[in-house]
Amino acid sequence: MPSIPGARNTCVSKAAEDESDGQNVAVVSWLGYETPNWPDGSVAGTERGDAGAPLLRNFTKGLRVADGDNGLCSHLTLMGHSYGSYVVGAAARDGGANQPDQPPTAEPGPP
Repeated sequence: MPSIPGARNTCVSKAAEDESDGQNVAVVSWLGYETPNWPDGSVAGTERGDAGAPLLRNFTKGLRVADGDNGLCSHLTLMGHSYGSYVVGAAARDGGANQPDQPPTAEPGPP
């Protein structure tokens, strides 16, 4: 499959809309941490994921603040792909990421 900017977001958004029972759906790709890479070996460690976890928690707290205190609470699901799944797990482990759902996807394996 050719690389198409936003294609993954489009597929996830379509799948969410199909299951939404007519509710509004939004899909956000959060890339707010320094991802690891192979050449420097950081992909084999947890340091960048551990550093990204509080950033993701702050992002989800911001979503909750933007949601407002109107008695309605939107449903938030966090999904991480590959190393991002570690970031999602670390955010939930270290104080919660303000989400009820966290399905594992393409886990890199335990550190």
